[in-house]
Amino acid sequence: MKETLHIYTRVSTTVQEDGTSLETQKELGITRAEKLGFDFKLWNEGGQSSAKEDLANRPVLMELLSEIDDGNAKHVYVWNTDRLSRNLQTWGMIRFKLIKNEVTLHTPTGEQILSDPQTNMLLGILSEISAYDNSIRTERFRLGRIHRLRQGGWKGGPPPFGYEIINSKLSPHVEERKWVKRIYEMYADKKSLRDIKNELQLQGVKTRRGNTKFSDGSLTEILQHTHYEGYWTYNDKKLDPFEVSCPRILDDDLVHRVRSEKKRRSSNARVSNSNEKYFYLLKGLLKCEHCGLTFSGRISKKQSVYYCPRKERNFRANVTQHCDNKRYLRIEETDKLVWKTVTDTLSQSHLYKETFKQEVLGTNDDFATQTNRLKVLKKKKKRLETEIGDIKTTIIRLETDKIIQKSRSLKELDQIIANVDNHKDDLVKELSGIKTIIDGISTSRSWINWVKKFSTKMNNLDSLTREEKKNFLTNTIAEIRVETINKQTNKLHIEFMTPIVDDSFEWKLPKRKGLGYDLFEGKLLKTINFDVGKM
Repeated sequence: MKETLHIYTRVSTTVQEDGTSLETQKELGITRAEKLGFDFKLWNEGGQSSAKEDLANRPVLMELLSEIDDGNAKHVYVWNTDRLSRNLQTWGMIRFKLIKNEVTLHTPTGEQILSDPQTNMLLGILSEISAYDNSIRTERFRLGRIHRLRQGGWKGGPPPFGYEIINSKLSPHVEERKWVKRIYEMYADKKSLRDIKNELQLQGVKTRRGNTKFSDGSLTEILQHTHYEGYWTYNDKKLDPFEVSCPRILDDDLVHRVRSEKKRRSSNARVSNSNEKYFYLLKGLLKCEHCGLTFSGRISKKQSVYYCPRKERNFRANVTQHCDNKRYLRIEETDKLVWKTVTDTLSQSHLYKETFKQEVLGTNDDFATQTNRLKVLKKKKKRLETEIGDIKTTIIRLETDKIIQKSRSLKELDQIIANVDNHKDDLVKELSGIKTIIDGISTSRSWINWVKKFSTKMNNLDSLTREEKKNFLTNTIAEIRVETINKQTNKLHIEFMTPIVDDSFEWKLPKRKGLGYDLFEGKLLKTINFDVGKM
């Protein structure tokens, strides 16, 4: 039986190099296999960014490494070792696997016997050079982009409403700029977003996507842009956020009036919410399946109902938008049905009962490990923030030395500043990664802590107060979509946060239950029929 040459191909989506396309790598690998008299098997990773060199981002390589561990792959071909990884830690782990399993690495230049100390050392040096070259190319691209931005260039993508792109820079749009000013003036004059939308529609003003009606979100975004004041902020991973200048559209007085009006409306909204007269268990959860609006509630002596407010919205905005959902949901019956459906689903869920009650609420090594890891990461985060602050102070002192022309030469000071600044950039990048990990752990723990909060009442959810029930539902359900089927029936599509609907478990070995079991996820959606009265 012939040996098999396992040909691994990959290109970077960030940096493309001439002569290293996937097809070229494949052809060179096949040529190598024919020269050796081997069969070949292709492992094509496709385009994967060199910025993400962790193995989780490389499923094909993970599968190949698994074959190597199983002893099924003894000859591997790559166009260059950096196809496997430019990351030194990842490449070191791959080299270890290749050496451990006595794999011969093939490249266009010949065989690489990694068990040979000299060859292994040489490949390590080449890998470091490749990683260095890649980081230099990426850094040059980043610095070039920053230089263009500091010269007033645009970051890319669609420009804000009121501008167009000319010579890669923002330039006021002749027609749109006047409508930006009109939007700000109307808002400053206490006109509602609905009034502004109606005015723009009446005048035939279209959104960037060609819509004849602006949304609340698009108007809010326009009212938040700083571009109209002559600047916008760019966030770079390695630098502090910096301002980029652009042509001004609005004067300071109008901008100030709009900001004052925003504060007034925000203050009024908080007071209004705090004085809500009636309690609605399902407020914010019920949505119309037909038109997408969130249901409103009405409580009076005659009726207490949830309903789609499309008809009211049409009347206020003087528009006609069709919606097939024309029936009320009686609040008392709807609340009872939804609450019973949710609690029944939870009580029947193996995933909910076993995972939360045994693992989360019981002794959980993962939780304890996360707790310790979080403490370590927060401590490291604080240390990095302190070190970065010290470096910024040092740079300021060195810049001051340049200005007052102390004994050291400008060239020497520039070199020192560059070295210190590079070190600061590395620390900032490391800090950013740590913050991301901390955020992920904190999000996971917040869910666990929420479940623990209700742990003493899990066996009797009906004993919760109405506020606790509302909190429980909003942390368990994503939304409930209401669909009208006929004159008497609605469907409630209840979407849970986690796939616990009809989940299941299976004993690893039924006759030896001590070995444990596996849990299988169910569905997110639970659909029930609900008879309603005619509107």
